[in-house]
Amino acid sequence: MRTPKYIYDENGEKEITELCAECQYSYVEDKWYEWMCKKNRCPYDTNKMSKIAGIYWDDTAAAPGISLSVYFSGCHFHCPGCHNPEAQDFNYGEDFSFEKLQEIIEKLNKNGVERRLSILGGEPLCDENLIAVQTLIDWCKAKYPNLIIYIWTGYTIEELQERNLDIIKHILDTIDVLIDGRYEEDKRDITLPLRGSSNQRIINLKG
Repeated sequence: MRTPKYIYDENGEKEITELCAECQYSYVEDKWYEWMCKKNRCPYDTNKMSKIAGIYWDDTAAAPGISLSVYFSGCHFHCPGCHNPEAQDFNYGEDFSFEKLQEIIEKLNKNGVERRLSILGGEPLCDENLIAVQTLIDWCKAKYPNLIIYIWTGYTIEELQERNLDIIKHILDTIDVLIDGRYEEDKRDITLPLRGSSNQRIINLKG
């Protein structure tokens, strides 16, 4: 198990000294990390760590402008014609380690370029990846409060809301844009921005 030593706040690096009594995970003093520990889902427990299928550090295809795009592994939908079939496997790729999280935070603003954060998959909002996604967006937002975050998910926003999980509500409250809905091959339309099929929607959560 890894125990991260630092988190970023508006003043730069801040050392965290409080540890979770159950898993010895250094956490921010808020309910999201308490929830994580109560559920025994510390993201740095290597037996339960989410995997990353890939990262595009300077992505101009995912979202408007330049994005740092993170692809989480694992998906239960298995849509016919899936663009990333290898990422359906929850064991595919590399661990979402604390070192990788630090690297993402550092490179979001590399060379003074203000990138957006795009989160894709696989399925980033399946139960297995929720903790990792929440950790990623919270720590990136702590360092860059004006960061614009996009998430692509096979769930519709209605399905996400019906799951009635506090962590999903927190994620939706934190990000800026949600692209929702499963890819439907018979509705494929390559002219659509940010989407692969016409049933999918671009939802501005800050608008």
